Formats: sequence, structure tokens, C-alpha cells
Amino acid sequence: LKWLRGKDIVEDEIVTTYNLLQKVHRPWCKTVVVNSNHDRHPDRWLDEADYKADLPNAKFFLRMQLARVIAMETGDHWDFFKTCMQYLGDTKTRFLKKGESYKIGPAHHLVECGLHGDAGPNGARGSTRNLARMGNRINKGHDHAATILDGACSAGACQLNLDYNEGDPTNWSISHILTYNNGKRTILTQRAGRLWA
Repeated sequence: LKWLRGKDIVEDEIVTTYNLLQKVHRPWCKTVVVNSNHDRHPDRWLDEADYKADLPNAKFFLRMQLARVIAMETGDHWDFFKTCMQYLGDTKTRFLKKGESYKIGPAHHLVECGLHGDAGPNGARGSTRNLARMGNRINKGHDHAATILDGACSAGACQLNLDYNEGDPTNWSISHILTYNNGKRTILTQRAGRLWA
């Protein structure tokens, strides 16, 4: 479908993401990217694609494949998304490793924000329900549906019109979790172009 629309250049998608990150940077705010299944998916592309059959993406594919091999040789942590953003010049964003903790709030009211929510406890697939049972207060985003369950808050998506969900009924929403310095949280949902708490 993306090929038919002329949107099959991987590097163009990466540049779009880089431009968004630059747009949201604020001097008074830290930008932190939580590692997710979305960020790890391009590793499958590097593992399975044949660059010889995809010449428009071959140069970028080989550049990233070489960067991955060098990271393996030097023992550096490999992160496709971080590598791409830094290659384009992003020096402001902090990229968390898979499973890396990032907590907000006072010691007695900490909120774990380092989980995307795709991975759950004890090797299970992640869900708001099974992550809420862990006993930690968490913010996550994997489900694309705004949810509050016990101490777990789930954000929504950033956009609703994706190629793979077209026409399906959905509980997805454009929603963001606001976490205050005191550990309290609010979910803001966009409706009709405006944010509502």
C-alpha cells in the first residue's frame, strides 16, 4: 500500500520522525524515547530483507547493517532508532535501552515510565491488566487506547489513520499522559482538534 502511494523509502520515514523529535524539543524539558517494539521492528528488516531486490532502500539498508555489525564487534549497545536519529544529528534526545527504568515523581510516589508495554511480566505479552498487577505505578503506551487501571495508565496513539487499522472499529484515541512532579497523572485526549483532560 505504501509502495502504491510512493511512500516506500525507509530513510524518508526516519527523517520524518527525526523532524518531529526536533519540533518537540524544549530547552526546559527532557525528551526521552522509551524503547518499544516499533523501534526494534527495523531489525527484522535488516535480518530478512534483500537489498538487491529493493534498490531505492539499498544504500540506507547497507549503512544501517554496517553500523549494526560495528556495534557487535565493539560490544556497543545496538539500537536502530537511536543510531538513525544520531546519524541525522540528534544530540538532545535520551534513548532508553529495552527494560531500562525511567522514573518520575517523589520517592514515595514514583511512576515508572521506561516501559512501552509490549513486554509483560515473566515473559508474557504486555497489557495494561498484567502490568497493573505488578504493584508499581506505570505509564505505558503499547495498546494505543487511553486506559487507567489501578496504578497503570496507558496512553493512546499519536494518530489514528494507519494503514493496518483502516475501517475497523477501535477504542484507540489520540491521548497523552501528563505526569506531574508530585507523581499525580492526567490523561489528555484529543477530540475535534482540542485536548481534554
